[in-house]
Amino acid sequence: MTHLTMRQRCQIIWRLSQGMPQRNIAAEIPCGQSTVSRIGQKWIRERVIEPQKPPGRPRKTTEEQDNVIIEAGVLLKFDSVESMMKKIREELHMDIELSRYQFNKRLLGINYSLKQRF
Repeated sequence: MTHLTMRQRCQIIWRLSQGMPQRNIAAEIPCGQSTVSRIGQKWIRERVIEPQKPPGRPRKTTEEQDNVIIEAGVLLKFDSVESMMKKIREELHMDIELSRYQFNKRLLGINYSLKQRF
């Protein structure tokens, strides 16, 4: 799923206000016609253009921490997730508490899996 930029959202509102058909807007942006409709309806109801906050609890790691985890998992050889986290804490002074499940989720996010290694 591709997220629309603020500029694209503003373009949708502008084009809707000019009377342009939703299908034509969707083809030009590009996005789905239902997306154009939803953004237009939200603008009419609330005068809000920003996307909604994603559901669920906040992530345990930052993007920087995710990148460190991915680099360590892909480039370095570890016998366990725990030993990798210990090395990250000691050498990079980053306090990351991550379960094996969460670690594998970060790697699956880049279509990489280390399940066979642990």
